[in-house]
Amino acid sequence: MAPNSKRNDYNQSSQDALVPDLPKGPLCMYRAKSSFSWKELLLFLDGEDLIIFKKRLFSAFENDPLFAHHPGEELPIEKYRELNFLRCKRLFEYDFLSIQEMMKNPLKIFMLINCLGMYDWSLSAKYFLNTYVFASTIQNSGSQRHMDFIQKTLDMEIFGCFALTEVSHGSNTKAIRTTAQYDATTQEFIINSPDFEASKFWIGNMGKNATHAVVYAQLYTPGGQCHGLHSFVVQIRNPKTLLPMPGIMVGDIGKKLGQNGLDNGIISKMAPNSKINDYNQRSQDALLPDLPKGPLCLYREKSSFSWKELLLFLDGEDLIIFKKRLFSAFENDPLFAHHPGEELPIEKYRELNFLHCKRLFEYDFLNAHEMMKNPLKFFMLINCLGMYDWSLSVKYFLNTYVFATTIQNSGSQRHMDFIKKALDMEIFGCFAMTEVSHGSNIKAIRTTAQYDPTTQEFIINSPDFEASKFSIGNMGKNATHAVVYAQLYTPGGQCHGLHSFVVQIRNPKTLLPMPGIMVGDIGKKLGQNGLDNGFTMFHNVRIPRENLLNRTDDVTPEGVYTTSFKDARQRFGALLDSLCFARFGIIGMSMVNLKLAISIAIRFSATRRQFGPRDDEEIPVLEYQMQQWRLIPYLAAAYALEHFSKTLFSNMMQFQMGLLQNDKSIRQAELGREIHALTSAGKPLASWTAQQGAQECREACGGHGYLAMNRLGDIRNDNDPNCTYEGDNNVLLQQTSNYLLNYITDRHPDKIHIESPLESVNFLEDFKNILGQKFMISKAEDCMDSSVSLAAYKWLVCYLLRESYQKLNQERKSGSDNFEARNNCQVYYCHSLALVFIEHTVLQRYHDFTHQSSTPAPLQPVLKRLSALYGLWALSKHMAVLYQGGYFSGEQAGKMIKNAILELCTKPPLLKTCAVMSDKGDMARRYVWLIL
Repeated sequence: MAPNSKRNDYNQSSQDALVPDLPKGPLCMYRAKSSFSWKELLLFLDGEDLIIFKKRLFSAFENDPLFAHHPGEELPIEKYRELNFLRCKRLFEYDFLSIQEMMKNPLKIFMLINCLGMYDWSLSAKYFLNTYVFASTIQNSGSQRHMDFIQKTLDMEIFGCFALTEVSHGSNTKAIRTTAQYDATTQEFIINSPDFEASKFWIGNMGKNATHAVVYAQLYTPGGQCHGLHSFVVQIRNPKTLLPMPGIMVGDIGKKLGQNGLDNGIISKMAPNSKINDYNQRSQDALLPDLPKGPLCLYREKSSFSWKELLLFLDGEDLIIFKKRLFSAFENDPLFAHHPGEELPIEKYRELNFLHCKRLFEYDFLNAHEMMKNPLKFFMLINCLGMYDWSLSVKYFLNTYVFATTIQNSGSQRHMDFIKKALDMEIFGCFAMTEVSHGSNIKAIRTTAQYDPTTQEFIINSPDFEASKFSIGNMGKNATHAVVYAQLYTPGGQCHGLHSFVVQIRNPKTLLPMPGIMVGDIGKKLGQNGLDNGFTMFHNVRIPRENLLNRTDDVTPEGVYTTSFKDARQRFGALLDSLCFARFGIIGMSMVNLKLAISIAIRFSATRRQFGPRDDEEIPVLEYQMQQWRLIPYLAAAYALEHFSKTLFSNMMQFQMGLLQNDKSIRQAELGREIHALTSAGKPLASWTAQQGAQECREACGGHGYLAMNRLGDIRNDNDPNCTYEGDNNVLLQQTSNYLLNYITDRHPDKIHIESPLESVNFLEDFKNILGQKFMISKAEDCMDSSVSLAAYKWLVCYLLRESYQKLNQERKSGSDNFEARNNCQVYYCHSLALVFIEHTVLQRYHDFTHQSSTPAPLQPVLKRLSALYGLWALSKHMAVLYQGGYFSGEQAGKMIKNAILELCTKPPLLKTCAVMSDKGDMARRYVWLIL
């Protein structure tokens, strides 16, 4: 709608005309059940005047082509910011809110900003900063002589910003270092930035469009007397040319984690790039050379141990050399060069990611001999690739490991050619299980595979759109073959449940879809956009009978179904085993993300100075108790969960060897079930810890943490899908709670000995005795060993297991069927049961590791305290249940736990060494340093 077009008339008095009925659709069912009228609620909360105002705003946006959204289109940042400025100008032309209207109903200002935010917060913030923050600051802090600035702002002759924050000072505004020296001879103030850290930074509108700024600076009068912080109106650009004024260097800070239509800016001078050390020598000092001199040296000098000794103890020389070989290749290969500030279009990003993946095959970092000698190298390879870019790591992992390993584990000799071709990159694979309407509930997958004995082929079909395979990594652009999960039907219409098939979806030479296949890309995601997630629908796609992965089940040429399992539940359980490997991979991915985030945040906190005991002395924010409380527990969690993921990998390799040797023993089956339970709960614990940790790290770095170049946003966004794919976290936890309930329902009443191959449930043998225990610690100092939290965790698992069992029985007695009964037990208590069980397992393994005699003496104190901190910090989240069940009593127990956590966070040796502990991080140190 043109600025002066006639507005719609909303002044009808009837309620239906003011708030018309909503379109018919699925939500009507819920509206019909409502006990009240949503229209009446809206009129009561907002009132007719505000509703009319908001509808006028939205009507303008809907009818004006300048405000049209184009789904799927991603504008380059420059174009986005240019468009945002044009929209901001258009708002002034509309003049939605006159001064008279604003005086009559001030709430309309609030509504205007919020409605603009519903459309685009970049636009809302840009308009708000100029019209209200800049202009209102002048009005509130200035006098009559400044009113011309306000009028010009409202007439769009100038464009304003609010320049308070500096590179080194955000919260501590009192210590801002920009100066304004008064020159009595010219009656002028001389504004200066003493150095780069005093640059005005992160200033909205300053990056591209602002012509004037309210600048906060320390005011000096002749004689050198400082009168503290004052505000000044400073012209920073020529309003006609937008060129900087003399003496001003102004620019854009680049991409952020959001609101990228808003041009946040800086007035600064950049420092030159640092020289990178050469890491290719073999002696210990050459293998782990000293780190560059800088602010962190202060903390390294206080450390009670050598970070080099820690790294060698945790990883060993062989893995360190392997990882350094990877990073060295990336650093020296122009194809892997990062270009700060450059944002590739998605198509270019995915094309480059595929080229990166191809180059990995050329490097052949890990041959079969090396992998057999040290399988942990494959785990490290995937994690190191993730430190570079998770899109690359996942792309490589899905083809090389998930696709190929699924064929190896579920197939037979006749399928080995697919594996060879995948590893030679003659074909490119993906894992096609998830459908539009089914993700976690894989048993209900609706893709079908009907066997035709006349041609000895399976016919693959997607019954409808909701049965299309969806969000499949590698499928969007590059995959030529897929392991497809479908319901197997034999002649006569009998369904034998879910099975896996190798299906060719594209021509390897042309990448065109095969006949009967509709395949494409699902578009932009919140993260990992170098990975081409795709969808596909099958229409009478014929594949050879031999493409059924037949290690345990097969169909004869005549169409007779054969299986090695006695019942369908066993066969379905074996099918789930293939998912354990992917879930384990996600645990490793989550830990890399947490290590990267905590390394960045702790290093930043050790160098960032704010406030202090005196005005002229600022201290690193890491010295503040609140910063220690926020960050150091995540450092402990990173070490504990990292150890868990390594030991779980060894367990997985043990299980894998059993599969390859066709081990049919009871122990192998029990091992599979236990690993399934551990990965089903391990993935939620790891991904949620990383998610929460990355967000805490982002916030702990203040405004600097919101800048895209710091990578915290990418880490957080790339970690986000870990909470969802390969099973929604909340749904997966039910697998673990079901596993535990089996011990009390099937075995404990019969007094059968409780044990498992990995010993994760062995303590349940002492179920009754554990439930009789109480917390008997009398002072916080006695909590400084993880054995205290371990004992509490054992009680927690037993208590929640008993409560879950009793709740389940209660539901069944009340008439609920098995499905409804289990569903009604999740919040109380099965969800918590699965989480405390996996937290106990992680803590038990890390406790055993840190207390073993082989741990070097200089490392024992700090590793044991990390173990104690992780145990108490994780346990503190379950305080209510500990009191509810009677393990804790009185206020002292809770106080002791909190005081012990605080003691471990804020006192030596952890406080003095936490910056050094972040040096380890799987060579994250090296990569983080390169980024920063």
